[in-house]
This record gives sequence, structure tokens and C-alpha cells, in this order.
Amino acid sequence: MSEVATVANGLEQNWTGLAAIEAAAALGKQQNDLTAAHEEMLSVGVILHEAVAAFTAAQTELTAALEAARAANCTVEPDGTVTGPPMTEAEHHDIDAAEQRGILVEQIAARISQAVQAADEADTQFAARLNALAGNGHDGSGLNLATANSDLSRLVPGKSGPKAVNSWWNGLSAAEQQTFIHDQPGVYGNMNGIPAVARNEANRIYLGQLLNQFESMPQPLSAADQQKLDGFQAIQTTLDSWGKDNPPLFLLGIGSQGQGRGILAIGNPDRSTNVCAFVPGMTTTLTSIANGDLASAHRLFDSAELVAPSSTTSTIVWLGYDPPPGDPTDPHTLAVMGSWRGQAGGASYDQFLAGIRSTHGSTPLHLTALGHSYGSFTVGQAAQRPGGTGADDIILIGSPGTGAANASQLNVPAGHVWDGAAANDEVTQLPSKLNVGMDSVVGPVLGPAGTAALDNTVDPNQLWFGTDPASGQFGANRFSVANGAALPLLQAHSQYFDPGSSSLTNMAAIVTGDYAKVTLTQPR
Repeated sequence: MSEVATVANGLEQNWTGLAAIEAAAALGKQQNDLTAAHEEMLSVGVILHEAVAAFTAAQTELTAALEAARAANCTVEPDGTVTGPPMTEAEHHDIDAAEQRGILVEQIAARISQAVQAADEADTQFAARLNALAGNGHDGSGLNLATANSDLSRLVPGKSGPKAVNSWWNGLSAAEQQTFIHDQPGVYGNMNGIPAVARNEANRIYLGQLLNQFESMPQPLSAADQQKLDGFQAIQTTLDSWGKDNPPLFLLGIGSQGQGRGILAIGNPDRSTNVCAFVPGMTTTLTSIANGDLASAHRLFDSAELVAPSSTTSTIVWLGYDPPPGDPTDPHTLAVMGSWRGQAGGASYDQFLAGIRSTHGSTPLHLTALGHSYGSFTVGQAAQRPGGTGADDIILIGSPGTGAANASQLNVPAGHVWDGAAANDEVTQLPSKLNVGMDSVVGPVLGPAGTAALDNTVDPNQLWFGTDPASGQFGANRFSVANGAALPLLQAHSQYFDPGSSSLTNMAAIVTGDYAKVTLTQPR
């Protein structure tokens, strides 16, 4: 390239006339083309370097997960399914051993799934980036993607939070932002700190890619992959059928990690005065996110508009973690309903809310964290992280506990933790692990009377995950909710969002900061 410049300079000094002008123009174009090619080759080097690092990290994690499986005598099937070793007779009667075994198997399975998914996503993302370079060439736009990628690689991976990401994103040109959205939608659509409009655009593209990926897999799919595909299809159907009379719907997150990831927002959280991020609990899937859970968020949105018609609200349903499957009233489910899912989900939820703060516009923001069932434990875990979630209010409904001893540990101002617990909701009355452990040991020997006597030695305010949020000992504001249906089981657990219910009206008043309209009731 320097030789071309030298020739051009010599021509300008020693050659004049029309032919000289045409020659200079031709040499100038050649110089520009060579400069563009040089920049593109540098970009290829950056992409390949990042690809090697991503594949190496995924391979290392997969090897470590398989070693952990061998050490635990677990069997790993070709599709990634992990099966624990046969239980001994003694282990069948040891609920703690069963819990630990279940947690171990789930952790290993999650590690394997995440490693494989990381490799798949890296393959898709880096192939798209290389194809973009091959297909687009240099168009003279001055788009410096190599520099932008380099800046991001120094900024994001584990070093900077959503505020830094938002600052980086806002420093890009509109053309650069669009290139990132279309070349790597799965990355930027799920990155906290990028505005909702951009995330929505990227994730709708990425959802199409995920559908193509899963629909083209060899059939039949594994149960886990089929569940994800069903969920992706359900979300696409919801997006396609969302009526124009409804408030705008934003796809803020989508992915195939773990059991699947999906985040939907009704209303633009970057432009709304009130934002509520709702975390559902056990048995939640991508399909339920697109249907029942989104319907609950929609009813809360409508109720908030009735309570506070002069302000704007966005309600979000957030599936950014792997909720436990199964029936929470089944002792076998309880035996493996550990805390690691909520702890991991809490860390992700914390970063998501930080992203909402970082992208919000100039209007004031009132942010509410809402958790239902096991989702309330996840919210509680996020709130107990250093600095908390940044939420102004925390709402817990149908909660089996947060892992906290009292509301003051949830890092919101005093009086801003709220709990709703229906009288007939079994999940809000799950006994503590100590109770369950004693019942399983002494029940067959002493009978119901002996079990009841021992249960009385345990603090009645202790639930499966710590202090009962509805108890006076916990210190939350308990708002009134209907008793709920006594039968069938778990019916009352799913009625907190019922249209016109006192619980829905009370939650809407909290979400909009109109606390005077909240109807309180006595703690348990």
C-alpha cells in the first residue's frame, strides 16, 4: 500500500495532463481497495482469535464436566442426559442424600449443556461474522468493526457491567449498531446495557435462527430439545399474533442455554416511569412464558394503568434461569429442590435489573422486583447480593422463602418488601427441611402423634427456604389476597394474577408507587 502511495505522489509531481489525472484516479481507487482489504484481514484475525478462545473455553468446561460425572459415577448419554448411580437402600430413606444426589446430577447436566451450547453459539456467531466480511466487502462507509469489536472485547467479558456496555453502545454509530445487531443478534440481543429497541430487533432475528437450528436437527429430538423448540415456536406465535391494540411487545432475551431463556416486556422499559420484572417459579418453560406468564404480566400492566392512569408502566416476564421442574407438594420433588438454581438465577436477574437502570431514559424510574413461588427465592437471592438488585420495591407472592432471615437483608428501604400469601396456598406453607427430615425418620416409628410433637420443636415461621415472608418475624408488609381455592391442590398458588383480584390490584398499586391504595393484612 505504501508503494502505491509513492507512485501516486511521483505521478502528481512529474506527470501532467488528462492521462495523468486518469492514472491518479485509478491508483487512488487501488489504494483505497488495498486499504480496505488490509482492514478486513485484520478483522478476520480478530474474529479467529476470539473464536479460538471461545471454543477452547467451551472444550475445557465440557472436559471438566465429564470428569466430574465420572468421579461421581454418573452416566452421560450422547444427548447430554446425566443419570446418577443407583441409590442404595439407605439412600432411599435419606432425604438429604437424595437432595445432594439430585443437585449434583443437575449441576453436571447443566455444565455439560452450557458447554455444548457455548460451542454451538460460538460456531454460529463467528461463522456469521466471517460470512458478513466475505459477503459485504468494503463499501466505503468507514465502518470500523475491527476497532468496535476490539473495544468490546476489552470492555465486556466479566470486567464491566451494564453501565459500561451502555456507554460503549451509545458511542457507536447507527450503522455500527445495525451491523452488530444483524451479524451477531444472539450476542447483542441478550446483552444487559443495550437499549430495549435494539435488543428486541436483534432477538427477533435470533429467534428465527434458533427455530431454523432446532427444526433442522435430526428427528426425533430429545425431550429437552423438543421442549425448547416448542417454546421458541410459542414465542414466535405470540409475537406474530400480538394485536395492534395491545401495548408494544419487546423480546428482550431469547436463548437455548439450559432449559431455555426468554424475556418479554409489555411496554418499553426504557421509556416507562414504572417497570416491574416478574420472575416465575417451578415448572416454568418457554411455552408458559409465551402464554400464561405473559398473560399474568399483561393483567398486571392493565391493572397498573387503572391504578395510575397518568403514568407509564412496563411489565416484564423474565425467564433468565432454570426453574425446578416438578410438583412442589411432592416430597420427591422437594428432595431435589435445592438452592443453586435460585442462586445462579439471582446473579443473572441482578445484572438484568442493572441493565434496565442503565438504559432507562431521562424520566424517573420506579423499579419493582416481583417473584412468584420459586421465583421469589430467586429474587431474594438477587436482593441479597452486594448492593442488592437496585429495585425500589420487592414483591413476593406464593413464596416458600427467600433464603433471608428477615426483610432487612433484601437491600431495599425499610417498608418496601411486600408479601402476598393465600391462606390455601400450600407452597407458602412448605415445612422447613428440618421438619421434613425429622418426619421422614420418626414418622414410621412414632406415628402422627410423635411426628407432631417433634415438629413443635421447630420454629413454625421457618419454611423450605428460610423465614416465612408472610410471618411477623420476617418483617414484610403483608398485603391482602383472596384465600384461594382449597382444591385441587396448587389452585390457590396460581390465582394471584386473577382478573379483578385484590392481590392483582395491590400489586399494581405497589408497582406504580401508589402505596396508599395497598390493602394490608395481619402477618401470620
